[in-house]
Amino acid sequence: MTMKRFLPYLTILILIFGFSFVHGQATINVTAGATDNTVNGNCSLREAVESANTNTAVDACTAGQSGGTDVINIPDATYDLSTIGTDIHLSSDLTLNGTSQAGTIIQAHANAGTATDRIFLVDAVDIDVTIEDMTIEHGRFTSTGVNRRGAGIGIDSGGGASTGTVTLTRVTVDDNETAAGGGGINVEDNLATITLTDCTISNNSAFNAGGFRQAGAATANVSGCIFIGNTAINKEGGGINMTFSSSNNTFTNCSFLNNTVPNNNADSDGGAAYIQNATSTTFISCTFSGNSAADH
Repeated sequence: MTMKRFLPYLTILILIFGFSFVHGQATINVTAGATDNTVNGNCSLREAVESANTNTAVDACTAGQSGGTDVINIPDATYDLSTIGTDIHLSSDLTLNGTSQAGTIIQAHANAGTATDRIFLVDAVDIDVTIEDMTIEHGRFTSTGVNRRGAGIGIDSGGGASTGTVTLTRVTVDDNETAAGGGGINVEDNLATITLTDCTISNNSAFNAGGFRQAGAATANVSGCIFIGNTAINKEGGGINMTFSSSNNTFTNCSFLNNTVPNNNADSDGGAAYIQNATSTTFISCTFSGNSAADH
């Protein structure tokens, strides 16, 4: 058969089977302000994430697609997770696309110091998650332990090697608290890369690492971010804590302002930043002002 005669058959085969070669991507639009998990004809934030995680249509949400990165569009509104009281797990390739930092508010409770869970847990085993243009606030844990680290966003690869990445762009992580480590954001274990761009990490508190804690083999690329007013209540890093990091981490054009470690003990170090056993953490054109630690 000549190539000319074969082309029509090839076209038919592509039309029939082509879907198996194309990565899928769904666009899921959230109903403004909805966080329920009830079949009532809307697409809440919880239901949208479940649709993406499971590749099934939940309530009125579009089903996620396998093989690609689903996009969840979140309009400006306040999303109060205390209506159910548990965090939202991100366990597939997806983008949470808020509308603005000031207008898209994802909160564990309307009042700070009241919630009993975080906002997002990223199950970061070989997945890529992007969070953009929103505020994440009021997460809270009163007990300790690995699963209580990261009251705003907890990122955990489960202890094994991971190719997963997490990217935050124009995200405010504000007023979250935990009795464990990493008040605002905690990166546990061996995520490949975390990237923060033009984010504000503010007014978070923890036993250690008030704002941002990065542990394990993840590479942190942080640029244009503000770490302000974070508190490590007992020790080690009011703003950031890079603990046992085996990778190269870079902070570029960032500001560290008024972060504190107030308790006076032998480990009360690093009002702005505490670097422990890290292979390399580099600060380029960063500003440090008003940070304090009781011991140093």
